[in-house]
Amino acid sequence: MTSSSCSNLLNSSKSLETTPSVGMKFTKRVVINARFDRGGRNKNMVDENMIVLRMRIKDMKLLETEKSGPPSNWMGWEKKYFSHYNEDVCEAIGLLQMYLMETRPALALGMLALICFSLSLSSYFLVHQVIQMAKFILQPN
Repeated sequence: MTSSSCSNLLNSSKSLETTPSVGMKFTKRVVINARFDRGGRNKNMVDENMIVLRMRIKDMKLLETEKSGPPSNWMGWEKKYFSHYNEDVCEAIGLLQMYLMETRPALALGMLALICFSLSLSSYFLVHQVIQMAKFILQPN
C-alpha cells in the first residue's frame, strides 16, 4: 500500500450513524491502522542490534577523545587503560545480558532480589556501625 492509497482509504471511510430504539444517535467510528514496510526491511533491526549500535557509538566517541588524549592529571596506569575501557565495559554488559537472556525469568528476578536485599542489609549494618562509633566517640567520659 502506498501513502496515497492509505489516505484515500481513510477519507472514504465515513462515520456510520445508527438510531437505536431509545431514539439516541450514536456515531460509530472506524479506525484503520495501516502499517506497511517499504523495501521489505525489518523495523525492529535497531532493537535487535542495540548492543552493537552502542559499541559503535562508543568507538566513535573514543576516536574523538583519543585525539585529545586523557587528562594530564591521571596516573600512568589510567592513561594506559583509557583506550580499552569502553570496550571492556561493553563486553561485560554484553556477557551479563547474554547470561540473563539464557536463564529462566524467575531465576533472574530471584538473583536481582537477592542482590537488592543484600545491599540494603549491608548498608543498614554499615550505618548502624557508624552510629555506634559516633556514640562511642561523642560519649562524655
